[in-house]
Amino acid sequence: MLKRDVVESMRRRMDSIISDRSGAPEGADEPSAAPQAADAFARLLRTVSNRDRSELDVRRRLFDAGFSEGDVDRAVERARSAGILDDLRFADTLIRSRVSQGRGRAGIERELADQGIDIESVPGWPDEYLDDGRSEFERALSLLERKPPTAKNKREAAYRKLVGKGFSGSVASEAARAFAFSQSRED
Repeated sequence: MLKRDVVESMRRRMDSIISDRSGAPEGADEPSAAPQAADAFARLLRTVSNRDRSELDVRRRLFDAGFSEGDVDRAVERARSAGILDDLRFADTLIRSRVSQGRGRAGIERELADQGIDIESVPGWPDEYLDDGRSEFERALSLLERKPPTAKNKREAAYRKLVGKGFSGSVASEAARAFAFSQSRED
């Protein structure tokens, strides 16, 4: 399915959900519970309308907006059941984006953990995402060759750049050493 088709499908789902503004929890005694639950869900929809987000991120944003735990739980469950929130879809998008940016495996795993996503739950990680025939070392060296550091001390600058891009310390050290050696031979 094309990205445009996915977006249009999501918009149609969101429109149908918004038109059903009941959002009231079953057996709610408090008359104000329905509007608050509906407001939480509407806020959730606005939050995810620009880009996909993890469930943890959405929960944080709704709590920060002052919604109660019950309203947040109901809004998130409703969005999850409608397919609006999907942590595996979010993880897939995030991983593909970070790999295309030249990020390292450790950084991607750390970012997913920060979003409350267990890397073990992502199908195909890391084989399907990092299987371009290159090792982590080769990917790090390739990044340095494409965008070399400009500092005087090439090795330290290369190491900092790679660690900042999410490569492990050992891979960054090895690649920085190889990069600095190749640069010194060119000089």
